[in-house]
Amino acid sequence: MEAVDWGNLEALPLSLIFDELVERIDHIYFSVVCNNWYSIAKFSYQNRQIKNNVLPMLMIPTKRRCRTKRSLYGISSNKIYHFQLPLPYNKRLCGSSHGWVAKVDFISKLTIITLLNPFKNLVSIPLPPIYMPDIYRRVRYYECNVHKVILSANPTIRPHDYVVVAIYGTRKCLAFIKAGQKFWTYVDDDYFCFSDVIFYKGLVYAAGRWNNIVSFDICNSKDSFDCEKIIETICD
Repeated sequence: MEAVDWGNLEALPLSLIFDELVERIDHIYFSVVCNNWYSIAKFSYQNRQIKNNVLPMLMIPTKRRCRTKRSLYGISSNKIYHFQLPLPYNKRLCGSSHGWVAKVDFISKLTIITLLNPFKNLVSIPLPPIYMPDIYRRVRYYECNVHKVILSANPTIRPHDYVVVAIYGTRKCLAFIKAGQKFWTYVDDDYFCFSDVIFYKGLVYAAGRWNNIVSFDICNSKDSFDCEKIIETICD
């Protein structure tokens, strides 16, 4: 029986194999087999020929609870992948998008958000301190001051053209900052109690406690610490 040359399989069977992979990390394993397999994975991503309804993977402590790394758990496959990411398991990460995660620290009574890329040797982007008028005074609660952080784009690809949005404080208000800015811009605190936020077609959409959705156009914001009045649209 002739041995199969897996490295030189034709594009069609390789594409069929790739389509059957459930978890994103399996795509990574597929792409590192050889140059031929990598080209199939790259083509599928560039042409968006991948499943978009896949559940996200969860970062969990490693089996031996290493303090500097996390493992990955696939919800769909119900499997722990021992693909360790260089992220501390005892720190709360308050958001992830475009391959980056956001970590919160409390330094000298200041709340600092740092963007980390675990797939690029933990490249970091420290953001300016975010102002907390209603901050908890006890240090152990500092992580609760930032509820969620999202990015408009991948800083690796667009280092000078991305926006960070945060839900912060006990009132769950919104703030944002553009790449290179020195201060956050704070949405009018008449709008608060936001539970989630996303980017869509250049706008920020935030879901409120009372099932309302507010959209913000932040393209023309200024590099200013002062609260900026933003034109909002209420979508009930």
